[in-house]
Amino acid sequence: MKRIGFLLISSSLLIMFTYSIGTGLNKQVSAENNTEIIKSDIKYQKNIDEALKEVGYKLYKEGYSFGMEYDILPNKNVEIEIKTADQKATENVKNEMKQIAMGVIKESKYEPKLFEINVTDHSRQEN
Repeated sequence: MKRIGFLLISSSLLIMFTYSIGTGLNKQVSAENNTEIIKSDIKYQKNIDEALKEVGYKLYKEGYSFGMEYDILPNKNVEIEIKTADQKATENVKNEMKQIAMGVIKESKYEPKLFEINVTDHSRQEN
């Protein structure tokens, strides 16, 4: 009887020890995976930053006066808002600006469907 009690206690301790070690290892693996995800996200954001700097440069070179904001969403989609300072900007001008931005994105080898580009007239927006 003592032997059975000793075996039960020993196996219970072994199971508890194994569980606690396994849980610790899972947390370590999870932390390592999170670190890799964060590094990947930072690299993605830096690449997007570079592409959007190129968009800004090309728009500037073409003589447009504008401001630009963007958001990177959790699904890696990117929303870009280009705000023209030209009150008289026609739809054609706005479309040209959008086409320049999309051209840079395509040159940067990004999937165009991940990008939503809006060109608005900043001078008409409320402050």
